[in-house]
Amino acid sequence: MSSEAMVLSDLQALGLSSLGGRVYVALVHRDAWATGYEIAKDLGVARANVYDALRYLARMGFARERIGATGTQYAATPFATVAEAQLHELAERLERIQQGLPLRQPSLTLWQGVGWNAFREQTEIVVRSAVTTVRIGTSVQPIREVAAILDRAINPKVSVAYGCWQGCPPTGCGVCQEPIVSLSPWSDEPTCLIVVDDQLAVGSWGSSSEPTVLATTYPSVVAGWRALLSPVELA
Repeated sequence: MSSEAMVLSDLQALGLSSLGGRVYVALVHRDAWATGYEIAKDLGVARANVYDALRYLARMGFARERIGATGTQYAATPFATVAEAQLHELAERLERIQQGLPLRQPSLTLWQGVGWNAFREQTEIVVRSAVTTVRIGTSVQPIREVAAILDRAINPKVSVAYGCWQGCPPTGCGVCQEPIVSLSPWSDEPTCLIVVDDQLAVGSWGSSSEPTVLATTYPSVVAGWRALLSPVELA
């Protein structure tokens, strides 16, 4: 497809007819005021059709119109001006659509499984989606299970806050990064809760060999887990 054919195709996508696009291009080529008769002669088409196209171009802002000594004359509106008006109109239209469409509530999810493999898989899914914050409360064993995942899957721009149910033993776990806040323990079993963007979460608790794993976006569960991590302060 030639460059001019592509231009004509794109002009039609903006609402011009095939002839309207040709008339606009002819006006641009003339770069001066012209009558419908002159444009029809340039294009070799019927004057009546050209007059209709010119009136439409003027109505749509693609051309200017004036009464001259030889009758009604037209000149192309610079396409930069046309483009700016089109972009403004498109932005307003998109805003009206967005405001007018019914709000769609995000679907709530709840996933449950068992075992460290399940915890690792769900942790990677959850932390990869983080945009602003990852808040973690943990004991030593579960955080070590997902150490490599946290290292590779969290965007460096995301703020990560750690807290320890075990008061961060003197030897540490080798995973959490300072500052690490001591959290009030709520279970004697290995436990880890990870809350992402205060909207979704994954947790493990129970058996040290086959823990229960839960991943969810349910607001009440996420908010409850977030409350358990409340002592953690963002960097």
